[in-house]
Amino acid sequence: KTDDQVQACMGQLIDGANKLEYEVVPGTRKGRDPMRIDIKAAEFIQEVIDQLDLKNIIARTFWAKFYGYGVNELLLVRDGANITLNFDKGGIKVRNRRRFRFDFDLNVRMLLLDNYYPGELIHPSRVWVNEYGADNSDEPYGLGDASGCYWWVIFKKGGVRSWLRFLREFS
Repeated sequence: KTDDQVQACMGQLIDGANKLEYEVVPGTRKGRDPMRIDIKAAEFIQEVIDQLDLKNIIARTFWAKFYGYGVNELLLVRDGANITLNFDKGGIKVRNRRRFRFDFDLNVRMLLLDNYYPGELIHPSRVWVNEYGADNSDEPYGLGDASGCYWWVIFKKGGVRSWLRFLREFS
């Protein structure tokens, strides 16, 4: 993450994702025009998205691609008949992936100081797990882009260190 080339590539990826335009479109049923309930649902979703700091959430969430997985916590609150995001607390928090583990049934568990092992079971409706790069569905930790960068960054730094040592000795 400290390598200049890696930072530039991730920055380019994140900036590109943040520049994409999106549109919330009401669903249709069997090719017909959208029903009133579909239009209301689309309007509700657009209102929710408008209240989020979407660019910041996207920027932080994209690091899951780098590491292989990430966990976003959905801060929920009941608002009349609806359950929605709690915007007073930010709505969606991108959490540190090291605080979460998966059990044998692939349920998400949050590691706490007083409950480190096995961790507190988190209800699936409260988290949004991003997994990248795995070749099957049984690998919740994914295989991030960092795994492909690791040795190249080590060789690059080692090569620079060796050349600096050589120049110091023989110049």
